[in-house]
Amino acid sequence: MTLSSEEKIVISFATECFRNVADKDYICARMIYRLGLMEQFQWLAMQAIEKYLKSILLYNLRSAKGLNHDLEKALEKVEKIDYLEFELSEEGRKFITHLNQNAQNRYLEHSSHTLEDELLLLDHTVWSIRRYCKVINYEINHNGRTINMLQYELRQIKSDYYKNNPHKFSLIGGYLEEVIKRENSDPERKVLIWKNFYFGSRKKQKIKNFTCQLHSVTPPHFRDIRQYEILKRYIYFPHKIRRILEEN
Repeated sequence: MTLSSEEKIVISFATECFRNVADKDYICARMIYRLGLMEQFQWLAMQAIEKYLKSILLYNLRSAKGLNHDLEKALEKVEKIDYLEFELSEEGRKFITHLNQNAQNRYLEHSSHTLEDELLLLDHTVWSIRRYCKVINYEINHNGRTINMLQYELRQIKSDYYKNNPHKFSLIGGYLEEVIKRENSDPERKVLIWKNFYFGSRKKQKIKNFTCQLHSVTPPHFRDIRQYEILKRYIYFPHKIRRILEEN
């Protein structure tokens, strides 16, 4: 693979600062889910997916500027890379929309809720998106011939074999792949493979004793507009929250 010095810098950054950090956010989100801290789980889930999407842009030498935490906007920009033929299920798309509406709630600014199968949706969405988190459109020299590897990479990503055996798919140099190879007693490995259909050393056909973490919350300024009138003199409320409360 022949890359310019600028391309090497961008791609290295995509791996170290986006994909690897996203892998760690994902592991943290799964750990927080087990503790039942759902606002924190949703924030970390959003952070992981956001970084995976942005890494795809960088691997394809596209700008990730101006996206902030808008997952739908990032997804739309990824899908505009036509040669990627990006695939994401309807349930993955709905989960991204759900996080966009609920996860940016670090100070409990607005009401939020969880879906019944939130962790399973996160696992599915991360696996689906993460497959594209590598350089896909590149050329190699073989026996004096220049071969473009795009179609080979896309066949691997979209292979029915990997869809039926998701735990078999791996990224070269991936942080999750390194975690899975650790000893069974490793704490990160335990968190990653717990009740996980997609990541682990073996295929899981079913999950036993899984309890969904259902949760909803309404902050005090939404329960009583009079509290908002007092609180706005002391703290900053985002524009969209002010608009909702003041229009009502």
